[in-house]
Order: sequence, then C-alpha cells, then structure tokens
Amino acid sequence: SSPLVHEDVVIIQIGASEAGVIGLDKSDGKEIWKALDDRGHYSSPVMVRQNDQDVAVCWTGAGVAGLDPKKGTVHWYHQFRPKRMPIGVATPVINGRKIFLTSFYDGSMMLEMSETEMAVKELWHLVGPNERPGSTKALHSIISTPTWIEDHIYGVDSYGELRCLRAADGERVWEDLTAVK
Repeated sequence: SSPLVHEDVVIIQIGASEAGVIGLDKSDGKEIWKALDDRGHYSSPVMVRQNDQDVAVCWTGAGVAGLDPKKGTVHWYHQFRPKRMPIGVATPVINGRKIFLTSFYDGSMMLEMSETEMAVKELWHLVGPNERPGSTKALHSIISTPTWIEDHIYGVDSYGELRCLRAADGERVWEDLTAVK
C-alpha cells in the first residue's frame, strides 16, 4: 500500500504484530503511534471527515478501521476477514458517509459512517461462490480501484469484465466484456 501523509504524520500499513498500521513523524521518521494487530493488505489508507474529525480509513488483512491520524486511536473497526488470503488491493472508495470496498475473493462491501458517533455499519456485502466469471456478485476487483459517479459504481471484475453497480445495494446494472474479447 502507499503511505498517507496527514499534516505531520506518515501513515503506513505494515501488517506487523501489534502494529498493523503505524504513524511516523514526517520530519524524522520516528514512530509516533502503532495500532491494530492485523496482518497487512495492499490497500492504501485514505483520509475522511467524520463528525468534524479527520479519520484515516485503513483496510487491513482482517477488517476496516477508522483511526485518529494523530494518535492512532481506533475510532471504529468492522471485520472483513478474507476467506482465502488477504488480496484487497483497491483503495477504499469514499462517497459522502459511505465506504465501498472490493476484493478479488471476497466481493464487495458497503459501509456507512455514523453522523452522530464514531462508528460504521454494514449496509451490504455481496460475494459470489468463487471469483470465476459468471460466479461473482457485485464486484470482485483484483487490482484497480473502482470509480463512484452519482448513484453508480464502475469497476473491473475478477477477469476483466467492466461492470456498473447500483451503489444502494450492489446489484449489477450492466456488464461489458468487449475490452477482454
């Protein structure tokens, strides 16, 4: 994953024991904080605003966390354990209070950040029986980060199928295989 720089802190997902995510001082590289005991993931952290606070959204090899970027305090945590191996490469896509995640083996998940407390709730999670064409649900992205425009999410599924999903429920609106034929 790529590091995220927020003010004077460099936030990096490293997947170490008792340091799944760390915050380093931007000027000298010294550790400021460490958080979580999750294994690593390829997904890069992103910064959001929730209830007038900055929150670093970090998708690890076991779940999604909202961290205080200055102290590493865990504001909220939602499990998203991989059924085979952690292969979430796509960066979480943020639209307002919603967080969209997609993984090759584990499908798609939509979370919503609370307006009144530092918490999230799962709106939906769709995963097919496997990642093979014709077996996936929603979007099983392997590498590319999807795009969210208005009420739809556009992305590339497991084996190259371009898909459009309804953001409200993850249902497929259309699929196009032209680019991979």
